[in-house]
Amino acid sequence: MPDHVFCAGDLVRYHPVIGGPPYNGPTSRVRQIIELPDGKLVATLIGKNGWVSTKNLTLVMRSTQDDRFQVWLGLMRIRSTNPSQRAHFNSWERLQDLAAQQAELIAGQAEALEDVNRLTRELDVALNGEAGAAKQASLCDLVAQVKTTKAQHGGQQT
Repeated sequence: MPDHVFCAGDLVRYHPVIGGPPYNGPTSRVRQIIELPDGKLVATLIGKNGWVSTKNLTLVMRSTQDDRFQVWLGLMRIRSTNPSQRAHFNSWERLQDLAAQQAELIAGQAEALEDVNRLTRELDVALNGEAGAAKQASLCDLVAQVKTTKAQHGGQQT
């Protein structure tokens, strides 16, 4: 029996004995596959406990993208121990919407970082002049410089 490369969500039949006839029960879906340190592949099946060698499985039908997504959702729900942190996705479209929202958030953060870098440079030039400003100013260095200058001129540090 060939050792197939299985994917999460694949529909399989379980063989209690490697090379023997398949179990007469219903088919199962692959939940997760891992490679052991010795190179053997083992899988967990939805609705079954424990790990089985992939050599004990026969492929019935390849999973679709939606099948793999549903299995992934199941894993996320299982892995989340805090109910308020569980992933509540109803569809592939919902996940894509959430990914788009995250991309917008990241883009906004990148824009804010550019502003911080620009303003830090402007502050460095204002304090030290164009010639004395660092090529890449650090906000923490500028804060330290201002505190030192204030302390030298008798100001109280807060």
